[in-house]
Amino acid sequence: MEEGEFPKLRFLKLVSLRIVRWTGSGDHLPCLQKLVMERCGKLEELPSCLGYIPTLEKIEVRQCRPFVRSLVHEIGEEQMRGGNEDLKILILEEIEDSSSSDSVDGRYVLL
Repeated sequence: MEEGEFPKLRFLKLVSLRIVRWTGSGDHLPCLQKLVMERCGKLEELPSCLGYIPTLEKIEVRQCRPFVRSLVHEIGEEQMRGGNEDLKILILEEIEDSSSSDSVDGRYVLL
C-alpha cells in the first residue's frame, strides 16, 4: 500500500491472499471500520497500523492460520490500550481446530 491510496475505505475483505507480508501505515487506511480476512493461508505479517486506526470497529478472521489469529489478538490489545474498547473480533476456526475455546470475553468470539 502507498500513502493516501485508500483515504475513504471503510470495509476491506481479503480472500485467498497469496501474499506473505502485508505492510502499511496508519495513513493508508485512516477510515477503516471493518476488516475481513478469509483463507489467507500464507499471510505471516499484518500492518502494525491496524492497532492504531481509531475508526476500526470489527475484525473477522475466517479459516486463517493460527498465527494470523494471534496477530489479530495483538491488534485488539493495542486498540484497547489506545482507548478503542468497542472493537469486536470474530474468529471462525476451521473444523480441525475446533478443540479451541468457544468464546473469550466479550470482545473476542471463537467459533
